[in-house]
Amino acid sequence: EPEPSPSPVCAAPPVIRDPSEDPFGAWTALVAIVREGDEYLSAMLGEVGLAHYGDGALRLAAPRGSFAYEGLTSERRARLEQLAREQCGAPVVVELVDEPASLPECPSLVLVERRRREELRAQVEAEARVHPAITALLRDFDAQLATTRPLGER
Repeated sequence: EPEPSPSPVCAAPPVIRDPSEDPFGAWTALVAIVREGDEYLSAMLGEVGLAHYGDGALRLAAPRGSFAYEGLTSERRARLEQLAREQCGAPVVVELVDEPASLPECPSLVLVERRRREELRAQVEAEARVHPAITALLRDFDAQLATTRPLGER
């Protein structure tokens, strides 16, 4: 009789030996782990920029005085270091630098998601402008395309 497979809810996250191979992917995975236990910390981490992840260091960027900068207390950074150590299988030091998140140099989860939405909206609009049925309607009714948005977006 086969052994039952482990529950995905209880399964340990995969160890990422070298986050420098895909720093943003490793960062995204780490924030997902954080989200499971601490939504508040996860929200803060979504706002910070990833300046560096690898070689035992996780350097995060947020402007001094910002929600994320002020909220990443030493206790929260220690928790993040613990989770990063579990993720990487080696000690990781979390550093916070006084810089804003920016694309592409210092991406935050929020900025990357915003860019993806903007790119999707632009793609949908471009497709709508050349779609034969839409162009026929616009021509037949002497109309203009006012707005477009991806399916499922409000």
